[in-house]
Amino acid sequence: MLALARELLLSREFPEPREMLKRKYKFILVDEFQDTDPLQGEIILYLAEKEGRASRRPEDVELDPGKLFIVGDPKQSIYSFRGADIVSYRGIQQRILEQKGEPVVLRTNFRSHRGILDLVNAAFSTIIQEEVPIQPPYEPIEPAEGRVPMLPSQKVELFLLKAEEGKTRATEARVGEAEVLADWIRRHVGSGIKYGDIAILFRALTEVQIYLEALRAREIPFVVEGEKYYFQTTEIVEFVNLLSAIANPFDRIALCGVLRSALGALTDQQLYDLKTRKALDYRMASPPEEVRPLYTLLRSWQERAG
Repeated sequence: MLALARELLLSREFPEPREMLKRKYKFILVDEFQDTDPLQGEIILYLAEKEGRASRRPEDVELDPGKLFIVGDPKQSIYSFRGADIVSYRGIQQRILEQKGEPVVLRTNFRSHRGILDLVNAAFSTIIQEEVPIQPPYEPIEPAEGRVPMLPSQKVELFLLKAEEGKTRATEARVGEAEVLADWIRRHVGSGIKYGDIAILFRALTEVQIYLEALRAREIPFVVEGEKYYFQTTEIVEFVNLLSAIANPFDRIALCGVLRSALGALTDQQLYDLKTRKALDYRMASPPEEVRPLYTLLRSWQERAG
């Protein structure tokens, strides 16, 4: 689709669409420009060209002054969406500047106060070094005017745990990190901070159990949010048991899961009693009183299943 659009704009046989589109669109604003690939960049330039001109190459385009406005963060040009690349971004940016375009650096950060941004600037001004044409220079960011910390605890603390090479050492380091994090939470909760104010971010959930064990040991409540654990959440496990029991009346393990869930609400003793009375079958004619409403529901769903 992109290639055909460019071919149409470059067509010698049908020049009318290009002129019609240039007249139709007085201003072109492009956001997230760092994700623009070279083909999209060409199309944008051809549409932002002065009327009456029909350049065949993007480098020959004479832009209509004030028509094109692009917004992008070259530091975010790391995903290569559909072939996007920083070289193309810098090339179009330079073409605009050469034709008296005005550069504007958006420095204001509306999310964080100076205590955080000073750390960010100090770290990344060292890490991000200009390397033409693939790496732009680092532009420091500033807090919004009047933005101050809302709590005295809003600061950055850095704990470094080093491990020698080898899986065992790495695991030991994670255990130590988990202990430090859990102890930090225990110390700070109650002094203006609630459990719900705290989030622990992981690069991956592969070793998350190490951290959960440290939290459990200190009786710190937690919720794990992550796609990997979605099908292990209680509500999903119980719902899958329900569907399995409906689909297969002989799946007693699934039925026990339903009876033990919030839907059945049976105790372990009640579940054992049902097994003893050979009553783990929701299709039975006279089910015990404690499961009769649920068995009736399961039987009706099973009859309608499929």
